[in-house]
Amino acid sequence: MTLTEIGPSHLHAANAALPLWRRDPPELLALCERLKASEAAQLVEAFGEAGAARFRSLDRARDSVDPRRADEASAEFDALFGTLTAEQERLVYGVGEAGPCAETVAALLRIVDRVSSAWTAREVASLAAGAIRTLAGSDLVALRSGGGTEAAQAAALTLRLVGQQWAAMGQNVTALPGAMIGALVHLGWGEHDAAECVGGFVRDLTIDAAA
Repeated sequence: MTLTEIGPSHLHAANAALPLWRRDPPELLALCERLKASEAAQLVEAFGEAGAARFRSLDRARDSVDPRRADEASAEFDALFGTLTAEQERLVYGVGEAGPCAETVAALLRIVDRVSSAWTAREVASLAAGAIRTLAGSDLVALRSGGGTEAAQAAALTLRLVGQQWAAMGQNVTALPGAMIGALVHLGWGEHDAAECVGGFVRDLTIDAAA
């Protein structure tokens, strides 16, 4: 088994709906747009048109590079929106609701852009090496059953896209683990530690697929 064989046969989702990491970029983009529209409508439902506009304005201002502006916006945001009803918390923050939010899907779309813009074998291998550092054997079990944390889903999507990019570049699939070790060494890892990291992931993947 190779790293690029992560897919339906080895990490099969038991539920009918595809998990986020298994979705193609156009599906992720469409889902993100639907979620953004839904979240905007829920914000209006929670605070009204004017309140929703003020919420968005202050929320952006809280991240201002101007410390004084950021502090002022944070204080006003807390005064206006710091105490919400249970229904407002559900509408605004999705408290008590299942399913991804628009920002979660947008983060996955940024991964799509990152992988698609990797033009060299080393860049692609580096992305794969970075992804496996966040995945443990327990994550693979969760992904296989259709679950997994946001970080695990992001790593799994990265690996799936890396496999496609690697093949599109005409690279030999069996060479990817060795390239990942080389990428980690290039980042300053010792060769033994890099080999253990990649080898450990391959072992976890093999064990999980056989379970």
